[in-house]
Amino acid sequence: MMKWTAGLLALGIAGAGVTDARATNLSGAYSIKFTTLCQSIENEVFGKSTQIQTIDEGKISQTVGTITFTPKVAGGSSGKVTAVFTQSTGSLAILGLPGPPASPAVPDMKISTATQNGTYTLLPFVGAPTTTYSLSVTFSGKNGGTDVFTVYPSLAKSGVFTHADFINIDSNAGAKPTCSNAGAIDHM
Repeated sequence: MMKWTAGLLALGIAGAGVTDARATNLSGAYSIKFTTLCQSIENEVFGKSTQIQTIDEGKISQTVGTITFTPKVAGGSSGKVTAVFTQSTGSLAILGLPGPPASPAVPDMKISTATQNGTYTLLPFVGAPTTTYSLSVTFSGKNGGTDVFTVYPSLAKSGVFTHADFINIDSNAGAKPTCSNAGAIDHM
């Protein structure tokens, strides 16, 4: 997700702002650690020789960087968000055929650095304990999109959360969820 670049956290929906400066919210710069794991799906064909056909190679992605929340108004629960991050990505399972040459020839892990901008809204999660929030963030651009996370923040210090753990599941459009996205942010 959150789609971070090809899987970075895409969070969003600019909503109504809370104007009480004592309200608990996200504000300022946070370090972020974010992991995406997507299930690998194969089909086994039994016969004289058993074959495994890959339906989905799955995905693994790890992201570290900073994310900055800038509320629309002091104490607000929505506003702008900017993420600057480095991310490693690759297939969760690589099923190859014997060679030579083997196929695929090499693992597909890669690393990249990027910046994404967007909007966010943090609201108490309806029907959950008062310590649970819903964070919606929308990143714009080529790899943008919207994701909604369940967030468990720390006690607020001066109205701002200093730490939060977050999680969600997602999938390709129209499919059942196959990816788990989880991470944590710490106020800098």
